[in-house]
Amino acid sequence: MMKRTKQKRTAALLSAALLGTALTGCTFTMSAPKAQPVSGKVSVMYYDEGSFLHEYGDLLYSKFPELELEVVSTQGIYGPDKDPNKELAKLLDEKKPDIVMVGGLDSYEKLAQAGKLQELDPYIQKDGFDVQNMLPGVIDLLKARGQGKLYGLAPQFQSQALFYNKDLFDQYGVPYPKDQMSWKEVFELAARFPSSGTGDNRIYGYTSMWNSPSGMLMTVGGTENLSYVDTTGKTVIIGSEPWRKVFELVVNSYKQGVLPPKFEEPANRFYGPDDMKKRDLFGSGRAAMTLDGTYLIERLKQEESKVNWALVTAPVDPGKQGIDERLLHHEYLRD
Repeated sequence: MMKRTKQKRTAALLSAALLGTALTGCTFTMSAPKAQPVSGKVSVMYYDEGSFLHEYGDLLYSKFPELELEVVSTQGIYGPDKDPNKELAKLLDEKKPDIVMVGGLDSYEKLAQAGKLQELDPYIQKDGFDVQNMLPGVIDLLKARGQGKLYGLAPQFQSQALFYNKDLFDQYGVPYPKDQMSWKEVFELAARFPSSGTGDNRIYGYTSMWNSPSGMLMTVGGTENLSYVDTTGKTVIIGSEPWRKVFELVVNSYKQGVLPPKFEEPANRFYGPDDMKKRDLFGSGRAAMTLDGTYLIERLKQEESKVNWALVTAPVDPGKQGIDERLLHHEYLRD
């Protein structure tokens, strides 16, 4: 087995290499100068061995053929009467893996604050690994959660953006949305569209695919990093002042007709493509703005939508402008 310092350096390189593959869409390469062949044993904490080898095994072994990988499964941290966060901490202390997969930003931040993670910046700088070609928003977000330091890299992520119909904005003389808007600013902009009209002639300033009031509340509250319960998980705090402002904003937007009413699911029949197309107010040109993922672009193509769309960043917490947490990271590999 390698010495611990060599393991740390190897783990950092593996993490960086995995991210480079996922975000740039290129083959499994590294921009660092050629190094000595890597050999020895590195332990990886992941869902299970099969999943890890399927996702990354071939890539890693093609780059590091002399490397021995040991996968520590995290499946045992879930179950009745188990706290996954506590079980994960226990597993980390017991197995001491070199690379850890964590399923969310909150877990990543807590582990970094607890000193469970190794800072990657020194290794990246030492080996000249190029992170500039990776999506800056992902790196910035991870550094923000690490108090300015990079403790992990995201091989997978989803992003959302605020899509808008340029023709509708031009038609009604409303200025286009801007990057880094708050939800309050988005709804104020949406309110500038007419609330008259019926049926297919009704235009809405903003829509979501499900048009659910509860979903809209959770979306706005989530942007401002609000939780339903306190840190103990025992006291409901949805009646707090920050939540009261979110309720007021969303409820008033529904009352003013800025947001469409909840879409009623068809009863006792198959929900098909025509139903999906009918509920897509943005794709049909009847809504000025919507928050969605990049998959919306493909959906608009499939629907043969004629919407002349553009996009800006997703709404942000007005107290944290400059950091867009609408990058929804699936998992993080960290040393």
